[in-house]
Amino acid sequence: VQTCALPICVAAGMAALSAGEWMSLRDQKIFARGVTGLGLGMLYLSFYASYGFYDLLSLTAAFLLMTATTVAAGALAYHYNSSAVAVLGLIGGFLTPAVLSSGEDRIGTITAYTLLLSLGALLLGKIRQWPVLGYLSLFGTQLLYSGWASSWLADGTRPKAFLWLTLTFALFLAFARDLGLALLPLNAAAYFAASYFALNDQYHDYMGLFSAALAVVHAAYA
Repeated sequence: VQTCALPICVAAGMAALSAGEWMSLRDQKIFARGVTGLGLGMLYLSFYASYGFYDLLSLTAAFLLMTATTVAAGALAYHYNSSAVAVLGLIGGFLTPAVLSSGEDRIGTITAYTLLLSLGALLLGKIRQWPVLGYLSLFGTQLLYSGWASSWLADGTRPKAFLWLTLTFALFLAFARDLGLALLPLNAAAYFAASYFALNDQYHDYMGLFSAALAVVHAAYA
């Protein structure tokens, strides 16, 4: 029964996505978006449950399938010009590494994943003029970083943590002009606070210089 559950649930999710497209072609847009969201939710739940509850999928397979669902959500959001679908996909994308955590330090993987996910969201937000994707991406990235730091931040991992934070800061700085200047101070505050917490124990004497360098970067941006 458990073995049959995955294909049945995936088929139901795909059927809901197809029904959403059918409704959209008939200008039933509100119902169409709801059914599309239902289909995406069913796919996320199916892949997670298959790994977390029934051991039908490996961790890698579940991660790849949930990531593919997020990519599909972005494509559908663009296709339907629907920010609601984009937000749903982005939430699912940031939940994926959290719910599939293996209890191991995989900072390289999660850094690359959050940067790619945020880049996709920022590009979609820029194209479709959906600033909410920028703010949601920044919030989701900081939540994932905080979760990682609470377990794994130590003397040996501080350089990698700072690299993750710096690359994230640079990415959001590059899109701040396109997605609303309110993103600029939020990005700076998140970067400074997280970096200070990560670096202060070992590099306290240099934190003043770090603050000045951050100010120079923003002065040049202005």
